[in-house]
Amino acid sequence: PIETRPRTETSEAGTKAAASKASRGLNHRIPPPFVFAAVALAMGLVAWTLPDLAPPTWLDLLIGAVFFVLAALSGPPAVWRFVRSKTTINPIAIEKATVLVTDGVYRWTRNPMYLSMASLLAAFAAIAGQSWLWLGPIMFAAYIQRFQILPEERAMSQLFGAAYHDYRLKVRRWL
Repeated sequence: PIETRPRTETSEAGTKAAASKASRGLNHRIPPPFVFAAVALAMGLVAWTLPDLAPPTWLDLLIGAVFFVLAALSGPPAVWRFVRSKTTINPIAIEKATVLVTDGVYRWTRNPMYLSMASLLAAFAAIAGQSWLWLGPIMFAAYIQRFQILPEERAMSQLFGAAYHDYRLKVRRWL
């Protein structure tokens, strides 16, 4: 099901202002795709500069493949749900959201796009076989949780009220 918030001139302006205030910290943050790219670049530099202690094992490759599949099954379908629902995909302008998407991959995770990015970083860490690289997805997830997800949740609560509260109770933040 997809929840649409009621549209009235007065309530929409007030709700958007409250959501903008709730997410104002996002306006000074780095958009998640840029955070992902920076972490991926840092991981690549670490992998390139540190010597390989041992080549990746079959288990490393299997774990990497599992994370890659998780990324493929969570990110693209999440983007498609937003496009299909005609709501904003801009992680900085949360107040422009018009629909609370709760179907598809959003039945299992409230943040499938961020899960996909973290999973791609984890896939790289596993396949590269260097234990230091696991700091990349961990740091990405911690940063996104603190500076993106928590402000988004405050804004979504302002925009969608009880519907978002109920959704939060049913669906986990990550997995």
